[in-house]
Amino acid sequence: MLSIDNLSHLSLLSRFFSYRKAALANIVQRFGSRVREALMTASEAISNAVAEAEQATTTPVESMSRFVREMNEKGMSGLAAEYHTIDYDDSPSGTHKAFMMNMPKNRYSGL
Repeated sequence: MLSIDNLSHLSLLSRFFSYRKAALANIVQRFGSRVREALMTASEAISNAVAEAEQATTTPVESMSRFVREMNEKGMSGLAAEYHTIDYDDSPSGTHKAFMMNMPKNRYSGL
């Protein structure tokens, strides 16, 4: 059953959506080609992401085989070069001063 309150809400919603529709039409009219290009680019990106996700779904055996094959292709020099490209700035910056100052209480001091 529709009441006056419901009708006023429906009227507000109707005006809101008609305003949004008009605003969208204005945007498309002013920037039509760019909007279409952006939508096409977004659509292509989504399609590519879906295609890549479908290709990425492999069995553990396939994943391990690919890993071993890539390691063999890189060889020792390639692996060493890849290791050296690791960003050293991400290494921990802390010290072990507190560890050294509290040796009597440190249960790992005998290791």
